[in-house]
Amino acid sequence: MSEDRSSIVARPPTQGLVIAAWILTFLIPPIGLILGIILAAKSRTGHGVGTMVVSVIWALFVVTLSVGAYHDAYNTGENLDLTNIQRKLDQRNR
Repeated sequence: MSEDRSSIVARPPTQGLVIAAWILTFLIPPIGLILGIILAAKSRTGHGVGTMVVSVIWALFVVTLSVGAYHDAYNTGENLDLTNIQRKLDQRNR
């Protein structure tokens, strides 16, 4: 019996996979990176490498913003110290 081997051969990705990879590159960079690897392996090398590079750069950018926001919010020194706030309020009321 002859078997149909077309189901075994890796088919090129559809345009939907390319679009999903680019969208997820910005929304969820690790998933975009994984889809970029899949695209690069399935003969869409340009889109695959592009989504991998952009997802890594975007993830680093988001982490940098998150660390900066955390630092600004929780490392302001005496401004968050309640005793200093109360002391400043008492000085204003005199």
